[in-house]
Amino acid sequence: MVSKEKLVDGNLDSILQLLCQTGYGEHNIVIYPELDSFREVYTHVAEARIKRNNDLVMLLPHYETRKSVEQSLRELDIDVSNPSFRDSIDIVDSYHAFFDPEQEFRSVLAAGVDTAMRKGKSGIVVIADMGSFFHRQAIDRMVSHECKLPSRQNISCTLFCCYHIRDFEKLTKKQEEQICENHYRNLFIKEHDERTA
Repeated sequence: MVSKEKLVDGNLDSILQLLCQTGYGEHNIVIYPELDSFREVYTHVAEARIKRNNDLVMLLPHYETRKSVEQSLRELDIDVSNPSFRDSIDIVDSYHAFFDPEQEFRSVLAAGVDTAMRKGKSGIVVIADMGSFFHRQAIDRMVSHECKLPSRQNISCTLFCCYHIRDFEKLTKKQEEQICENHYRNLFIKEHDERTA
C-alpha cells in the first residue's frame, strides 16, 4: 500500500501549483487523466520554472510531436525558436531518451544537469511522459528504471514521471506499489476537473 503522506489527490489547479513550487532533488510521479491535462502540466511548469527560477526545462513527450509541444508552449509566449528561450528548454522524444542504446537515462539526466550549470541556470526540471514504455510493452524495464532512481537526491534536478491514467491502470498492483513507493510524492490529477477560465 502506498503511504498516505506521499499521496496528493487534487484538481488540476492545485496540482499545478505544487508542481511549480517543487524543490530540487525530488523524483515525483504525476498521473494525468487526458492529454489536455498533460499539456497544462508541461506548459505551466515550464513557464513558471523558466521565468521564476531560471531553470532549464527538459520535456520528454510521448503522445505528442515536438511541433505540437512547441505550439502549446507558444500559446504561453514561450517560443523555443527565440534565442531568449533556446537555452531554457529542450524537447526530446521520450522514446529516444529512454531507449537509446548508446546511453542510459541516468546519463541523460547527468548531462542535463551539467548543461544547465554550464548555461548559468539554477537547475533542471525534467517532465517525462512514460508512455513509450507501454508502447514498447517494456513494463518490467520501466519498473526497474523507476526503482533505480532515488525518490530524493542532492542535485539541482527535479524529475516528474508522468503517466496517462489508462497506461497506469495496466500495471499490476505490485508494479503500481513499487513505482509509487519509489517516488517522493504521487500526484493524481482528478478526472473531471471543473476549471474556471
